[in-house]
Amino acid sequence: YPATLYLSTSKLAVGVCANFAFASALLLHKALIKVFLGALRDIEQEMIRERLSSAIMESLLALTIFREEFSGFFVAMFV
Repeated sequence: YPATLYLSTSKLAVGVCANFAFASALLLHKALIKVFLGALRDIEQEMIRERLSSAIMESLLALTIFREEFSGFFVAMFV
């Protein structure tokens, strides 16, 4: 319990955990692309980047619009 409390309250620990989560998400993304799609051409990679970029921007916009309703249930329904 003390370790969990420290990791959730220390700004440095939260930053490190957030960077780790981001890096893990990138690695998972690359692994899923390799497993399900195999080797992609440059134009296909560019299309994925464009669509992913717009999906992330739309998600962040939706999160800012509905920030008052932000809860565990909202996150579960959003994902």
